[in-house]
Amino acid sequence: MTRRDRKRLANREAIRGAALRLFMDRGFDAVSVEQVAEAADVSPSTVYRNFPTKEDLVLGRLAERQAELIDLLDERPGGTTIWELLWNTTLAWLPAADQQRLLRSEVALMDATPALMARLHQMMADWEVPISARLAIRCGRPATDLELRQLTALYCATIRIVIREWAAGNTGDDIGDFGRDAVEALRHLPASALPVT
Repeated sequence: MTRRDRKRLANREAIRGAALRLFMDRGFDAVSVEQVAEAADVSPSTVYRNFPTKEDLVLGRLAERQAELIDLLDERPGGTTIWELLWNTTLAWLPAADQQRLLRSEVALMDATPALMARLHQMMADWEVPISARLAIRCGRPATDLELRQLTALYCATIRIVIREWAAGNTGDDIGDFGRDAVEALRHLPASALPVT
């Protein structure tokens, strides 16, 4: 990574951090992009260059995390089952302890903001397609395989439910402990036993 890339990434994180602080303090709808720019000490055009929409200030990290999970599916070794691939990928994908507090704040903000929730639901639905495609490739099945598509839909729904329940404080502090039981339930689906190459 070049110095310029590091500076751009640091600038992006500073903008996102300033936005999240303002949104959590005042509410998403009560904060303008201009106020975010002022708090981050950048111009509004810099905010828009990094985050094309106001919603991207909150949901941009989710899109990055979704892409990370798909990359992890490609990187995990074969010689296992689809369920083991999903479980091991999920473990590798879980946020580090220092990122979990931020995740809780982001989820609380999404829950309190209808525009963010609507976009979140669309992002989660869109996420199923590349995951299902990766799983089909990994087990040599067509992308239209109904069992794989069903497993993928349930997996994505499970991830969404686990994160929201954990963020709401309805479980213990460790998202991994809570998520383990929920993802374990997917093991009994027929497609979970398919071999991965």
